Amino acid sequence: MADHSFGYAAFAPEDVEDAQRRRPPTDLGAYAAARGWELFGSTLVSTVRAAQPDWAEYTANVVSGAMPDGSYGVVEHELYEVETHASTGIQFGGAFYGARYSAKGPKGFWNKVLPFQISADEPEGPFAGSAAYVPVTAVLLRVPEAALLPRLVIRRSDRMSGVGNTDLGPLGLGGYRLAGTVAPPALVQASPNHLWTNGFRDLAARHDLVMEQPADLHRANPRLPVAGVAHGVLRGNLPGTQVPGRLVFTGQGGVTVSQVRAGVAMAAPPDAAPTPVGGVMDPATDMKAEIADGVIVCWNRQRSTGGMDTTELVASALATAAHITGSG
Repeated sequence: MADHSFGYAAFAPEDVEDAQRRRPPTDLGAYAAARGWELFGSTLVSTVRAAQPDWAEYTANVVSGAMPDGSYGVVEHELYEVETHASTGIQFGGAFYGARYSAKGPKGFWNKVLPFQISADEPEGPFAGSAAYVPVTAVLLRVPEAALLPRLVIRRSDRMSGVGNTDLGPLGLGGYRLAGTVAPPALVQASPNHLWTNGFRDLAARHDLVMEQPADLHRANPRLPVAGVAHGVLRGNLPGTQVPGRLVFTGQGGVTVSQVRAGVAMAAPPDAAPTPVGGVMDPATDMKAEIADGVIVCWNRQRSTGGMDTTELVASALATAAHITGSG
């Protein structure tokens, strides 16, 4: 029996049952097997974390691998969270089918019964807010060359208001709009995560490292497969070693805005075999590694919420690099 304890809706009539059960009746196992892809189930993938929903519970049948052009991609079934309002309904343009939802939060009852909203407070966590969840199939592509671009939102015209948004018809994309009215700048600076800036500065001083501008890392290495956008980059001999490299701390926004993912970038051995696109997980260190343009990048699977143990980070990265390249 369908679980109706959460809000749901569908973009098409044939998707209503999927919306009710939060997932389609089939998985993508056969699709992944036919392409030699990995099958994860319901999870968040570090490589494309910024493009996924906030919570793993909103994903299903996650598969990843090399796209036809050789780039790294993820295909998954998602629940797209659409905000709902007690008095004005679904806060998203276009038609919806089978919609069922109610106001939630500390004062959700009164938000539901009154013709106006008296509180915007919402509990945190998956399926906690005032929302309807819409089943979609998502294709996520990793494009490291676009790391410094601002976030662009393009939707069909019937699902985005014409007020304050740009019609893309004159640019050859009829029936679609771009959120906002001003063309985005060609590049933006990757800003340091100020919650961590003092920690980066202390690390640089303690280990005689040079603190670089985060955006420069992406400009100098546009294909570097780091997980997210650099917020802290420290260059020099890796702490405790004579190996030149960089400590790289990246962020991916959303609910992880206060966290960073720690990694190490260094020269790959000249004879190192290419890694599969998307990288290789080393279960011995719980790090993932990928080689691109002669550089090997190793990053922690888990994000950091406080403290920076460079001794463990560097030791794990060196071990991972040795395991992946066969040099150890």
